[in-house]
Amino acid sequence: MKPEPISPTLTSPREVWHRHLQAGLAGDVDAVMADFTEASVIMTADGVIAGEAAIRDFFEKLLADMTPQVAESVKVNFEHAHDDVVISNFTIGAWDRTLHDTAVIDSTFIRVLTTVNYAAG
Repeated sequence: MKPEPISPTLTSPREVWHRHLQAGLAGDVDAVMADFTEASVIMTADGVIAGEAAIRDFFEKLLADMTPQVAESVKVNFEHAHDDVVISNFTIGAWDRTLHDTAVIDSTFIRVLTTVNYAAG
């Protein structure tokens, strides 16, 4: 997956989302965390993950096996943006998982991220 390059001054939720995806595909937890604040939350089928420390732990576990080969296997199925909301559905072929994410973005950070993943196919 090759999201469009990010401008130095982020102007849209889609740009913030693409920065987030690029950081995740690089396995760069520090760069991923630049998109979250202490007030951010991630909502999954397992519950709510709130605050920077818990969000960092979530991404450290999620991205532990992110390699260039895994990143190359990503296929974006669809992405839509409206106002401050971005919805994205993508498959990570190497993991045989499809992820469905919705992000509410305030300015330059993700306020709420919902994520569900399931077997691809």
